[in-house]
Amino acid sequence: MEKFNTSLPVDHRLYYQDITGSIAHVKMLVKCNLLSEAEGILLIDGLESILRDIESGLLKWKVLMRISTPSLK
Repeated sequence: MEKFNTSLPVDHRLYYQDITGSIAHVKMLVKCNLLSEAEGILLIDGLESILRDIESGLLKWKVLMRISTPSLK
């Protein structure tokens, strides 16, 4: 878990590319019939919601980084 969380300082700079890339991947999976249209819509709606939350300031990166950074006691 610690290794996963250590990427947050970089993730906040790449969120837009990461989310739009994930949306493109979902669309490809639907086109290849690996996901249903309904599954694709749910995933894309969720990804777009996260993007809106980040861009509106509702999702605070500093809070996420503070919560996920392990204590060095």
